[in-house]
Amino acid sequence: MDFGRDVLSRQTGEMHVLHLVVHGDGNSRGEGTLLRKESRTVNSRVVQLCVQLFHEIIRQRANVLQLSQLVNKVLVVTTELLRLALRE
Repeated sequence: MDFGRDVLSRQTGEMHVLHLVVHGDGNSRGEGTLLRKESRTVNSRVVQLCVQLFHEIIRQRANVLQLSQLVNKVLVVTTELLRLALRE
């Protein structure tokens, strides 16, 4: 997750530099085009990182659920064993 933040931070810095270049001389259409292209690239990467984070959250929640179900099964079996032990 920190990697995604680092990438986003770096790309945001690059966007800022490009923005300053375009507004610095005002007549650079090529630089404006480059800025728009870079903006699309950054937006695409942000979407990719959000999807990746979303999948990671889902995976972690699934793991927590599986662990909870396993603990529940262990408790059920332990309870049953204690009942059997008390009968003897």
